Amino acid sequence: MKSKIFIILLALLLIFSLVACGGDTPCTEHVDEDEDGICDECEDVIEGDDGGDGEEEEKPEGTLLIGEGEVKFAFVLSKSASANTRIAINDLKDALSEKTDAPEIQTLGSEKGFDAYIYVGIELGDVFDGYTLGHEGYTVFENDGNIVVSAGSEEKLSEAIEYLKEKLFDKWDGDGELLFTEKHAVTKETRYRTLMVVGDRALSEYSVVAEGEALVKTIAVNLIETLYTRTGARLKLVEEADGAKILIRQAAEVKGGGFRVYEKDGDVIIECAYKNRFEEAVEKFLSDKLKPGTVDLDGIDYSLSIDTVYYADFGAKGDGKTDDFDAIKAAHDFANESGLKVKAKAGATYYIKNMKEASIIVKTSTDFAGASFIIDDTEISRKDEVDVGAWDVFVISSDYSTRSFTEKNSDAIKALNEKEIAIERDNVTKLDLGLGYPALLKVTNANVRHYIRYGGNANSGSAQCELIIVDSQGNIDPTTPFLFDFEKVTKIEAIRIDDKPIEITNGKFTTLATKVQDTSGSYILRGMRVVRANTTVSKIEHYVEGEIPEGKIVDGVAFCANGYSGFYRAENTTNVEYRDCIATGHVSYNSSYDITTKYANDVRFINVKQTEENYLDGALWWIMGSNFCKNLYYDDCYLTRFDAHCGVYNATIKNSTIASLRLTGGGDFLIENSTVKAKSYGGDTFIMLREDYGSTWRGNITIRNCVFDNINAKSKYETVAIIYGEWVNHNFGYQTTLPNLYIDNLRFAENLGVKKVNLFTIVNKDADFKKVTNYSLASLSGKKNNNVYVPPEVISIKNCDTGISFVMPSGDFYKKTKIEK
Repeated sequence: MKSKIFIILLALLLIFSLVACGGDTPCTEHVDEDEDGICDECEDVIEGDDGGDGEEEEKPEGTLLIGEGEVKFAFVLSKSASANTRIAINDLKDALSEKTDAPEIQTLGSEKGFDAYIYVGIELGDVFDGYTLGHEGYTVFENDGNIVVSAGSEEKLSEAIEYLKEKLFDKWDGDGELLFTEKHAVTKETRYRTLMVVGDRALSEYSVVAEGEALVKTIAVNLIETLYTRTGARLKLVEEADGAKILIRQAAEVKGGGFRVYEKDGDVIIECAYKNRFEEAVEKFLSDKLKPGTVDLDGIDYSLSIDTVYYADFGAKGDGKTDDFDAIKAAHDFANESGLKVKAKAGATYYIKNMKEASIIVKTSTDFAGASFIIDDTEISRKDEVDVGAWDVFVISSDYSTRSFTEKNSDAIKALNEKEIAIERDNVTKLDLGLGYPALLKVTNANVRHYIRYGGNANSGSAQCELIIVDSQGNIDPTTPFLFDFEKVTKIEAIRIDDKPIEITNGKFTTLATKVQDTSGSYILRGMRVVRANTTVSKIEHYVEGEIPEGKIVDGVAFCANGYSGFYRAENTTNVEYRDCIATGHVSYNSSYDITTKYANDVRFINVKQTEENYLDGALWWIMGSNFCKNLYYDDCYLTRFDAHCGVYNATIKNSTIASLRLTGGGDFLIENSTVKAKSYGGDTFIMLREDYGSTWRGNITIRNCVFDNINAKSKYETVAIIYGEWVNHNFGYQTTLPNLYIDNLRFAENLGVKKVNLFTIVNKDADFKKVTNYSLASLSGKKNNNVYVPPEVISIKNCDTGISFVMPSGDFYKKTKIEK
C-alpha cells in the first residue's frame, strides 16, 4: 500500500516539474530574481516575453502619432490662438523636423488628411472642466483617438506644450512608432468654492455677448477671465446667443446712476453709461457680489452711482494736435443733462481751435486734472464771417433762465412807477417781484444815461442800471443797496441764484495769440466766462504765447490786432471766487485784459497772480477791468491793476501788491496790508479816480497798513498824490463826488525820497475854465457847470511816517472838509 502511494506521488512530482520548467514545456511564469534575463527555473531567455503562453506581445493602447516612418498627426489651433501659442507649436514642429517629416499646423474646423490630431488650447466637449482644473492647471490627455492640450491660462498652456515636448517627442529617437498613452497625461488642480447660478441654471451654460465698440469687447474678455479665475467656469464670447447669455453694453442712460447689472428673462444684463468707468464698475460689481459659496443672480438688480464722465468717453484724444472741441463739448452737454461731474485725463493736452458751435457750456463741477489746453487763436479775428472770436471757449452757466419784467407784465413795476420817484436809494429795502427764490436783479431805467464817457474813448454812456440781490421774499441784501435814485424803472431782469455750488479746477490753459491784423477795436473773447452764481474757479493757469509787439512792422504795416476781453470773466452773477490762479497780461492792442467782471456781485480773487516777468513787462496792458459791479475783493494777489470803469460799489484789497488802482463808483473802498507799486500817470499816484468817468467816488476810501512804492526801483518822487483826478465841464450822467479819505499807517518806500504828500490832486483839464478851482459852482465864467463836484466831508490821517508832510489843497472847494489827525 505504501509503495503504491509513493509511486503516485513520484508521478505527480514529475508531471509538476515538467509543467513548471522542464523539458519541452515552458514555465507558466518565469522567475528572474538576479535580473540576468534568464529564468531561474527553466533557464529560458526571458527578453521580450511577457511570461504568457508564448504568444506575440500585444502593443500598448494609445494614439499613433508616427508609424512606419510617416507622420500620422497634425497640430490644430483655433483662429484666435495667441502669438505665444503659435511660437511654441512652431518650435515643437521644428524639433520634430530633425527626426522625421514635420507635422502640419491646421486650423480648427478644417482638419483633414491625418489619422490623429493634437488640439492645442481647444476644449472638446465636456472633457475639460475648468472648475476642477483651475487657473493654474494644465492637462494633456487622449480623447477619442486625438490628443487635447489645454490649460487654465496662457502661461500654463505654454507649460503644457513644453511638457508634451519633453515627455513625448524629445524621448523618441526617430525610429519605430510613436504612441501617446494615458501615461503622458497630467492635471494640476486648483479648486474653487464659488458657484454662480441664475436660478437653477449654472453660469457655465451662459455665453457672453458684447454690444458696441472694441472697449466693450475688451471688458467682456476681462469679465470672462475674471469669472474663470474666480469660479472655474470659462464662458465663450459670441456675437449672438440663442441660449442664455450675459449681455454687456454701453447705454446712454442707465437706471441707478450710471452702472447696472440685472437679470431679465434668464439673461444677465451688464450696462454702463460711461466708457471710462465701465471696467472699474465691473470690477466693483464682482468684488461686491462674487463671494465664496453659491451666488444666485436670479432677480438681481445691482447699480452704482457714477458721478463723473471723462472727455475720452466722447472721443477726445488729448494729444495736443487733434481738435478736441467737439468731444469736450459733447462730454459737458451729457454731464449737464445728467448732473454729473466732468474730469479730464491727467497728462493730456487738449487742442481747441475751430469752434463749430458757440461755447462749451459747463453746468457741473469740472476737474481738469492738471491737463493742458491749447487755445489756438492764431487765425482768429473779429472780421471773420463766422465770428468765432466773439465766443468764449467755456461758459460756466446756470440751470436757470433769466426772467424779464416790465410795466406790461409786472404789477410790481407799475406800482413803483406810480411814485414821484420810483426808487429812492436811501429808503428802499424791498423789491418784491413774487419770485419765491433768491435772485440777482438788474434794475434798469432806459430813459437815463450813466457813465457818459469823456476823452479819447468818449461815448454816449449806458442805460442806468444797478445790481441788487434779493432773497426769496424780495428783501434787498444790505451789501447791495441802490447807489442812485430811479425816477422810473423800465425793466428788471431776474437771474435766479443757483443753490448748489460747483468748482472748476486744476487746468493749464495757453492761448496762442492772434496773428491777424485787425484795427476794428472789437474784443476777442475765447476765454472762460462765469455766468453762474456760487461758482469757484481754482488752480487754473492762463498763459499767452506768440503775441506780436504792437507797432511791429509785419508785411510792411505796423501790426495791431484785436484786444482780449479777458480769459477770466464773471458776468451777470454773484458769489464767484477765483482762487490760486495765474493770469497773464497781454500786448496792449486797443487795450487787452485777462480778468474782467461785468454786472457781477461778490467776486473774490484769492491768491491770483501774474508771473514776475509778466508783472514787470511795461509793454503789456493792465490785467483787469470791471463794469457795473458790487463787492469786489482781492486777497493775496499780485496783479498790475484793480480797475472800476463803469462803477463799482464796495471793494476790498488785502495782503496784495498792485501796480495801479483806478476807481469809479461809491460805497466803501478798503486797501489794507498791501503795497501799491505805482505805475500809471507817472508813478506818483496811489489811487487814480478815473477821469473819463468824472473822477468820482461817493463814499469812503480807507488806506490801512500799506506801502507806497513804485514799479521802477530807481524812481524818485519828492511829491506824490494819494488821490488823483481830473475835472472837465462834462455831463457824466450823475453827480460827481470826492470820497472821504481815511489813512492809517501809510509808509513810503525809502528809494522814492518822498517829502510831500498831496492828499487830493484834482487837475482842471477843461480848456474853457483852466483857472477854476471851485468845482462846485453852479456856473463858471457865465457858463453852466455840467459837472458840479461835491467835496469830501472828512479826511483822517494817523500813524503815518514822520517827517513827511501831508498837504490838503487850499481853496474854497474844501472849506467844509473836516481834517482829522
